[in-house]
Amino acid sequence: MTERLLGLLCDAARGMPPPADGAVEVWPAPPGPVDAVLAFTAHHVVAAGVDPGLVAARLPAGDLSAPMGAPFLGWLGGRLVAAARHLTPPGEPLFAQVAPGNVASLRALLAAGFRPVGAEVLFRRGRTVAEPCG
Repeated sequence: MTERLLGLLCDAARGMPPPADGAVEVWPAPPGPVDAVLAFTAHHVVAAGVDPGLVAARLPAGDLSAPMGAPFLGWLGGRLVAAARHLTPPGEPLFAQVAPGNVASLRALLAAGFRPVGAEVLFRRGRTVAEPCG
């Protein structure tokens, strides 16, 4: 997680969320295996490796729920999944995980050329307690 993203979340946890100004900010993807869409009251952050102009074109003006809606999340997921397939050497397997009930994400994976091969249940061993906001 970047310092900027951690700072935003810690500020919100301390009662200082971003302004309720209707903005949708597009930030670079954080390091690591995840991208994110964060929703606050009338303020969103899309932290993913996507062009801000494309994001703006996909979101209806004034629709404060659109960044967390299935059409936008499915589009974003589809773009990210398709990009991930090109980062893997030819012939190497690439696995993706999606809940079967998350139909928009499942369709995005299928559209990107993935095919179902099985299911999994992950169990976390132990518990690490961290204090990221100090």
